[in-house]
This record gives sequence, structure tokens and C-alpha cells, in this order.
Amino acid sequence: MIYWNSANGFDAKNRLPLFFNKRGAVALASGDIDKDGIDDLVASTTEKTFLMLSSKKSFTNLENVGTIEIEGRKIAIGDFNDDSNPDLVMVTNKAVLVFKGNGTGEYDLENAVKLKISRPSDVVFSDVDQDGFDDVVVSNFATSGGATWANSYLFYSDGKGFSSRETLAIPTLGASSVSCGDLNGDGYPEIVFSFERSTNQNNIYSYVYWNDNGTFRFENHTQLPTQGTLSNTIGDVNNDGLPDVVFFNDEGYFRDGPSTSHIYWGDGTRNFSVTRGREFLTHQVFGFGHADLDDDGNVDIIFANKNFEKGISHQQAGLLIQWGDNGDFKNPTPLTMTYGYGGVRIADINKDGYLDLLAAGQCLDLEDPERHGFPIFWGSEKGYNFRNRTLLHYTADKFRAPLLMDLNNDGWLDITGQVEYGEVRIWWGSLNGFNDEEFNVIDLRQKVELMYIKGADLNNDGWIDLICPQRGNPDGTEITSFIYYGSADGYSNDNRTEVASYVPYQNSIADLNKDGWLDILFTSYGGEVSGNRPALIHWGSKDGFLPERTELENYGGSGSEILDYDGDGWLDILIANHRKAGSYIIPEPHKHMTESMLYWGGPDGFSEKNRWEVIAAGPSGLNLRDAGNSYDRGLYEDYISSIKTITESEVPASINWEAETPFRTEVHFQLRTSDNESDLSQSEWVGPNGKNSWFTESGSEIQGVSGKFIQYRARLITPNGAATPYLTSVTISFENR
Repeated sequence: MIYWNSANGFDAKNRLPLFFNKRGAVALASGDIDKDGIDDLVASTTEKTFLMLSSKKSFTNLENVGTIEIEGRKIAIGDFNDDSNPDLVMVTNKAVLVFKGNGTGEYDLENAVKLKISRPSDVVFSDVDQDGFDDVVVSNFATSGGATWANSYLFYSDGKGFSSRETLAIPTLGASSVSCGDLNGDGYPEIVFSFERSTNQNNIYSYVYWNDNGTFRFENHTQLPTQGTLSNTIGDVNNDGLPDVVFFNDEGYFRDGPSTSHIYWGDGTRNFSVTRGREFLTHQVFGFGHADLDDDGNVDIIFANKNFEKGISHQQAGLLIQWGDNGDFKNPTPLTMTYGYGGVRIADINKDGYLDLLAAGQCLDLEDPERHGFPIFWGSEKGYNFRNRTLLHYTADKFRAPLLMDLNNDGWLDITGQVEYGEVRIWWGSLNGFNDEEFNVIDLRQKVELMYIKGADLNNDGWIDLICPQRGNPDGTEITSFIYYGSADGYSNDNRTEVASYVPYQNSIADLNKDGWLDILFTSYGGEVSGNRPALIHWGSKDGFLPERTELENYGGSGSEILDYDGDGWLDILIANHRKAGSYIIPEPHKHMTESMLYWGGPDGFSEKNRWEVIAAGPSGLNLRDAGNSYDRGLYEDYISSIKTITESEVPASINWEAETPFRTEVHFQLRTSDNESDLSQSEWVGPNGKNSWFTESGSEIQGVSGKFIQYRARLITPNGAATPYLTSVTISFENR
């Protein structure tokens, strides 16, 4: 159907219906194939293709209709030999045919170029390398065996054919359509693929491949959320002078059974229920993080996706940001990686006021694709972009989520991880950021694989200690994990201890019994069909960890989180279980649908009889960061102000502040002063009643404080590790002496 445009727009009566041997068309293209200045139509049915040469609003002259005895499923018009005569490319069942035109509407059918493709779905002409010859880009839906993780192809033209230059295979997933256009204004067209589905999942991401001077690389693509999309096009939809991409979606989500991640909403009691929750459609999540990334007052969630189709070289992987929106989550943002592996750390690493994302896994270096590394995605006023990142390179196959803490107390966050068995590497942070050369190595003296390294001040000496869980044998044999105690001299094997563990995975640290010393919970991922090994609690004390330990049942424990979920003042333990049964030795299937459990804390400790259970589908980790302060896991964070000089004629008189304190959160203050600025960091923090007291009411008087330099500390307190206060202003008033 052609609707003719006019000064009055479109009218249902001003149209021309077209039929082809009483059939409708399955593919259509338009262009001036006879070079008379008027666009013509090329239409294909399930039997043949029709060439309809136009003359002033009419396609009714049968003498101007030619045919090609080929069913074309998709058609494009271009000029692959730069002779100014429009050529034709057609998708057939298992091939793509290129026909040379002579400029009169006729084509050389005897000498067609045949490009063999397993399941071609769409084709475009585009001069991707700007050499004057239109190249052919083909979207390929599947392999000949039906697997949708199939390459699509770019055939470079040399003006004669497509054989003088190697065809470029481009990784795609169920590619249903392709278009080309210059999206970034560099003069080179990008390739946009629509992905319909992969196996039973339709809500997969479609790709924009960015043009690198005429070539394309998997590591240089952007993922865009689509739902069973069948086609796409490029154009300036909103008339802002910039090209937009439009996807035509058909059917989203899963066709037969979803794989979901869940939020179960808490109400401050033990009333967790599967009827009060929120689902996310995800695939192979290896951890997540959450924070208010855009400072809009809503918590955002970051999922770390490892892969979708296991065993293929390219994946829909990386970080997926779900943006919080008043209790809901909308407009997800994917950050492309080769694969995500084990979660994400969140902090303002470069101190520019925006939260950054330190991710585990692997990205290829855009500048040097022979190298790979793990990324820091930098936050900015424009959000996050997979190009705005820094890579720290490594040579191993995989890299678990690193630790992000200030280990040397210099005010800059450091990164700790294992890139080689038997050693731990620390990249030191500084004003100049991170680089591949600024690191130290801890030799573990054993060629062992570690799980997720954590840090805390276990012995209360003011230095971060490193907890290094050893993975060990998957059969669940009891082994030891390592604790390296921090000091001004760094970390040493002379200052380490070992504690028992059973294949610990993601673990947690907290003061579970309120004795002032941190305890360690090791989950247990190991164990054959004969039985899962228990999670272990090692109890801290002034003399180190006690020989007695507590065992808690878990089923392939893959993650843990310690919080006060029911608001009773005692910390509870959540353990995510990956699988209840399975073997690495005999052909016994793994059972991934199993209970995860929340152990309720109290003065009598933890018991298998005092827990809440919920069925989950093989979760592979939780949030990596423990709630609370990095050093002592107290449910607070401190903000230390800049330093102010006190003149000889004034004295501190009062302290005022403005803060939002929802859900029983609080803000408390202390001050410290000194006659010498260099000595201020050694001065004691004091409140209205001296050491160990705090200003808790805005407008409080300041008494008994003297010195030439002053600084305040704001303690932002949360009762349960969930809600936090929001401090907006602090004022210290002075009066004359």
C-alpha cells in the first residue's frame, strides 16, 4: 500500500494498493534503479521478485514491471562497484545474492555474486570503509544447526566482487535485522543489529558496533535493551540534528519459564514473604551492588552478568544498572564487558563527587585488543558509559571481584585481588589514579586459588587486615584460609594467621555477639552428593580467633550478608545457597532449586530452628560489601571536615546542622582542636562532655574547646544498615573572647 503525501498530509482515500500475482510482498526496497529521477520499487513475494519502474504516481503500467525468478526475503539497493548504476542485493533461504545493475532497471542475473550464509535474515549496502564501494553487511540469525549464537558478516567490496579482502565475522545472537548509519559524526557508518532471541529468552540486548576506520571489534560495541526485536532503523526522530536508533519489538521476556532475581521487601519485622517482592529477569548473575548512583534519593541496583550462552566466545555480559524510581526500577543501562565475574565495588574512587564502579571479570582494551583487564567505570554528570573507563591489565583467564579499601591510610582507595594463583596483588591508589606498574605482591607461599578477599580491622589497631579465603578442593575437604594483619610496614607472611574453611565463597564480617571484636562467617560452597559442608563462624577476641567455632547448615553457600533484618538490635545472617546436591565426580545432576536461609540473631546465638527459608534458583552471590564501617563494621560512616583556622579574638560557641534523618537514622558530631595544624590529626575527638561524648542536638553550645585550628566529625548512623541520614549543612558559630 502506497499512501501519497500532499500539502494536506495523508488521506486514506489517496493511496495505491499493490498486488503481485494476487499476493502480498514479503520484502520491499525503493530506489531509482532506472536513473530517471523517480524512485522505483523492488518487491518480493514467496515466489518471485518484481521490479516496478515508476512514472509519476503510477505503478500500474505492466510494461514497466520486470521479474526475477527468485524469492527475496530482504532486499537492498546500492552501488558495490562505484559505476553509478544501482545494484541489487537479496537475501534468500541460505545465501545472499548480489546483482549488478546497468542503470536501466535491468540486472545481470547470470553473473550474480553468491555469498553463502547459514541463516541470513537481513542485508544492507554501506560503504563502511569509505573507499567508494558499497560493502554488504548481512545479519545472520543462526548457524546451520540452529544455534542462535551465530556470527553475522561484513563483506568488503573491491569494485569487482567480495573476495579480495577477508570477510569480517561479527558476533551476534539471533540477529534478525541490520542497518548502518554514522551515529557519532566521524564520517564512518556504524552497524546496528537487532537481536530477536537466544534459545528461549527474548529480552536480550541488541548491539551497536562502532566503526574503527572501516572495521569492527566485539569489544567496541554498545548494548541496548530490546524485546524480541525484529527490525531497526536509523534517523533523526526528534529533529535535534543527531541520528537516533529505533527498534521494532515483537515479543519480550521468556517463552517458557523465567530465570529471575528477587527483592523481598522488609518491614522491620520477620515478616518476609514471597508475596511481597520484586522480580528481575536476569541471566547468570555473579553478584550485585546497590547505591544511589545518580543522587536522586532512590537506590539503584547493579547486576554483574557473567554470560548467557555458556561455551561461546562472545557473551551478553557485563554490568546492568537498574535505576531506582520510587520503589520501582526502570530504564536499565548495560555496561559492555567480555564477561562480568563476581560483583562490583562502588565508591567515589577519584574524589570528583560521582560514584565509580569497580567491576570484576574482563574487558578487552579498546586501544590494544591483544590485552585485557578489569575495568573501573567512571561516574560523571552524564552517568556511565562503557568507553569512560580505566583498565588494569592482567594475563590470567579470569579475575574475581577485587577489594576496594584504603590499605595504607593515605586517603586514597587501593585495589586488592588475585590475578595469579599463589599471590595477592595490591594496586596503590593516588591522586594520579591507578596504573599497571604501581602494585605490590603478597606471596602466599602456596599455589592456591583464593575466593573473594575482604578487609577489616580485626585486631582494632587502626589498620585494615586482609581475609583471604582459599577455595580448595570442590569435594569440600577442610582447609585453611589466610588472614594477613595490616600495619605501617604493610603485609607479611610473618604477620599472618590461618583459620579453617570449607570452600568459602562470598563471606561476611561483623561483630555478631556484641563483644567488641569482629567475627568471620565463611560460607561453604563445597561438598559432593554425600552432603554439603556447613558454613563456619570464627569468633574474634582480644587474643585472636577462638578455637571454638559455630557451624550453620547451608547448601552450596555462595553468598552471605549480615544485617539486622528484624530490627531487634541483633545482627542476622542471610546465606544464599547455590545448589543442594551435585557431584564433580559421578554423573549426578546438580539441584539448583533449593532453599536459601536467613538465620535470626539473638542473645542465644544462631540455630537451625530459628531461621526463615525461601526457594531460589541457584544464586551465585550477593552484595560484596559488608554493611557498616570498613574498619569495625559499626553501622555508621564518618565524614571529617576540612580544617578552619581560629583567630585569636574568637572562640567556638555553638554547632548547628541541617539533616534528614528518616527511619530512625541519626547524625552526631564531635570536634577536635590543636595549636598546630600538623598535630590536629593526633588530637582527641570530643563532644559536650569530653572524650567519648557526642553533640546530638543542632544548636548545642560548645564549651571548653580551645586551639588555633578546628575540625568536626559527623557520624551518620543507621540502625540496621539500610536507610541512611542525609546531611546538607553544618555551621560552627564563634563569639569574641
